[in-house]
Amino acid sequence: DEKIVARAGKETGAIVTVEEAQAAGGLAGIVAETLALSSPAVMERIGMQDRFGESGEARELLEGFGLTAPFIVMAVLRAMDRKHGKLVSAIPEHITAAKEHLLELKAHSMKEALAKTSRKWGGIKPDRKIK
Repeated sequence: DEKIVARAGKETGAIVTVEEAQAAGGLAGIVAETLALSSPAVMERIGMQDRFGESGEARELLEGFGLTAPFIVMAVLRAMDRKHGKLVSAIPEHITAAKEHLLELKAHSMKEALAKTSRKWGGIKPDRKIK
C-alpha cells in the first residue's frame, strides 16, 4: 500500500524491510521506489544479498542469511544512526555479521560431516576393517 509506506516514511524518517527472498528487486525495491517518489527516508533492507539460496535447516539458514532478530536489530540501529546523521560503515554491519555467522555454521557442519566420515573418504572417523 503506497499510501501507508509514504506515511510511515514521513512520520518515522526511517524504514527497515525484512524479507525471506532477494533484497534487490523485491519488497525492499518497491518500498524504496515508493519512498523516493513520495517522502524520502533512510532505509535499510534485510534479505538475501544477491546470492543463491542453500540447503539446510530452516533455523540455520535464517541465521546464516541474517534474517533473525539480532540482525534486524542491527539494521534498525543502523537506520537510526543514519537518520540522526551519524557516520556508518559502507557495508552494513548486519550483512557482515550474517556472512561471518554463515561461515561459522558451514565450518561446524563440515566438522560434523567429517566426524561421521571414514578416513578413507577424507573424514576423521576410524576405518572399519572389512572381514
